[in-house]
Amino acid sequence: MEAFKFTQLKYIQSAIEYGAFASSIDSLNDPYEWQGIRYPESLKVCCLTSAPFKMLMWSHYAKHTGCRIDFFFDERCDGILRPVTYANEFVDHTALNAKELVEYLYTKGVEWRYEDEIRAVWQKEAAAQKRDDSPWIKSLAGNVFLRGTVQRITFGLLSEKNRDDYLQSLKVIKRANQVRSDDTQIEVCKCRMKNGSYQLTYDGQFDYLEELSRLE
Repeated sequence: MEAFKFTQLKYIQSAIEYGAFASSIDSLNDPYEWQGIRYPESLKVCCLTSAPFKMLMWSHYAKHTGCRIDFFFDERCDGILRPVTYANEFVDHTALNAKELVEYLYTKGVEWRYEDEIRAVWQKEAAAQKRDDSPWIKSLAGNVFLRGTVQRITFGLLSEKNRDDYLQSLKVIKRANQVRSDDTQIEVCKCRMKNGSYQLTYDGQFDYLEELSRLE
């Protein structure tokens, strides 16, 4: 499965090394997500999307100074990485047991429909899984990630505004590609405004190695 993560440039390296970051449930921007959950520390949510070019996603999560990371997730993530269901019905988390709670965390209010979210929910017991067939992995810092392979990184319209982060990101990608085979190279793109519309598209003239050479 392919899915997209809008994020800041400083998270590119961990994405390449580990996969897609799973946020603590009580740090998500919809307060309903964690309302009524007695042990929020036992749950994390990996939030992705199927919508690569929506302007609101770029604005809300990457601020146009960040990037979009395109992941591929293999069969290890089957069943746990699922499209979010958007509903009008409010479900009281306090009335749910642990298993039911996880299931309802794949549901959000209809006002969030524009996100076209795909997500995976991590439970604390998954931390003990060290096997290669586990969909989850922990970094040395204890952060939780959904295992995925970075296929493409697209820089936002204003990504060069944070010059140091931008330059460092280009260096990180170059180092990663130097040890990847030709058929697993990370594609690197940049956004531009699409002529005559309120839409984004790819900048066909962008070359990340030329950009790196220009900035160094």
